[in-house]
Amino acid sequence: MTTILVLVSIPLFYFVVVYIYTVDADQSLINNKLRVEDQLNHLHMHPRTAVIRIRLLNELDIGYQIISMDTFPAERGDRFYTAERFDQYSNSIRPYRYLETVIDIFDKEYLLKAEVDMEEYFDVIPYTTAVAGLFFFLILIGYYWINRSIARKVWRPFYKSIDELSNLNIQNGQTLSPIESDIEEFKKLSDNLLFYTNRSHSAYMQQKEFTENASHELQTPLAIIQSKAELLIQSKLTKEQFEIVDQINLAVNRMNRLNKNLLLLTKLENKQYLTNENVNLSDVVKETLELYQSNFESKNLSSYAEIKNSIIIKGNIALIETLINSLLTNATTHNFENGKIKVYLNSKSLIIQNTGNSTALDKNKIFKRFNKDNKNLAGSGLGLAICKEIVQLHDFKISYRMINDLHSFKITNFTPITETVI
Repeated sequence: MTTILVLVSIPLFYFVVVYIYTVDADQSLINNKLRVEDQLNHLHMHPRTAVIRIRLLNELDIGYQIISMDTFPAERGDRFYTAERFDQYSNSIRPYRYLETVIDIFDKEYLLKAEVDMEEYFDVIPYTTAVAGLFFFLILIGYYWINRSIARKVWRPFYKSIDELSNLNIQNGQTLSPIESDIEEFKKLSDNLLFYTNRSHSAYMQQKEFTENASHELQTPLAIIQSKAELLIQSKLTKEQFEIVDQINLAVNRMNRLNKNLLLLTKLENKQYLTNENVNLSDVVKETLELYQSNFESKNLSSYAEIKNSIIIKGNIALIETLINSLLTNATTHNFENGKIKVYLNSKSLIIQNTGNSTALDKNKIFKRFNKDNKNLAGSGLGLAICKEIVQLHDFKISYRMINDLHSFKITNFTPITETVI
C-alpha cells in the first residue's frame, strides 16, 4: 500500500509543481502589466512621449506588445494561456506563458500582450520531480527498514511462542515458556496460553489414567466371568442350560474384545505409540495372509495376492499388523460363501478387495465407531474406526470404493525407505 502511495504521489507532485510554476508565471505577468502601465502614465507626462515609448517597446520585442484598441479591439479582462513559438536567439521552439489584458494610458485603452519564457521552469521541473522521487524512495526504504526492525523486535516473543506451541507435545509433559515482553497484550496472551496448555495436559493425564484404570478394572471381572462360564460348560448341564452358558461366554468374549479395542482407540487418539520403526510391509502382509488361510477355507473363499517384495516403511509394527488384521477380518466377515479376496501391494498403495453385499457402503459412515450394516454380526463395530486412527497416526490415507462388485479399501501416502524386487 505504501509503495502504491509513493508511485501515485510522484506524478501528482510533478503536476503540483507545474501548477505552482504556472501560477508564479501568471503573477509575474500581472506585476509586469502594472509596472508597464504605471511607468507609461507617470514617467512620461506627455501623451506623445508615451506613444513613442510604446512604439519603441514594440520594436524591441522584449516580451511586450502594446496595441491600440482602435487597431485591435478586445474585451476587458485578463486572459492567460500557454503556447509555443520559435525563438530566434535560441534557434528553437520554446514554451511561453501569455497574458492579454487592457491597460489605460492617458485615458486611452491599449491591448497589452505580455509573455514569460517557461523554458527555464520546464527545465527545472523534471529535475525537481526526480529529486523528490528519490527522496520519497529513500523515505520508503527507511520506513520499511525501521518498521521491519521494530516489528521483528516487538513480535519476536510472539513468534517464539508460536514455534513452541507448534512443537508442543502435552503427552510428554512439555510446557510453554512465558512470553517475556513489556506489551500488555502479549502478557495476557502468555497467561492464557499457559493456562489452557496446562489444563489440556491435566485433562489428557486424567483421561489416560481413567482409560487405563477402567480397562484394567474391567478385565478382572470379565476374566472371572469367563472362567466360571467355562467351568459351567464342562459340568453336567441340560441342553437349555448349556445354550445359556454358551451365550454368556460369547458375550464375555465380545466384551473383552470391545474393551481392548476401546483401549487401543484411546491410545491411538492420545498418540501414545511411536512410529519410527522400520517395518517390512511386504512380510507383514504375507504372514497375515498365511494366518488367515484357515479362515478363508472355512467359508471356501478364494484368495489372490500380488505383493511386491521388501517394501520397508516407517511405522509401528504392532499397529501395522493390527491394521492388516482388521482389514482382512472385515473382508472375511462381510464376505459370502465361495467369495473372493484380493490383495495388492506396491510401493504406492495397499489394496484389499472382497466380494460381499452388492450395495456400496456409505463413505460418510463406514469409518465411524459402532457403524454396522449387519446388526447380526458379532463384530464390535470398531474395526474400521481403529484402521482409520492407525492410518492417521502414520500420516497415511485410507479410502473406500466399490469396483467391479468388489468392496475395495485402499491405503496410500506411505513412502518406502528401500525397495527391491525379488
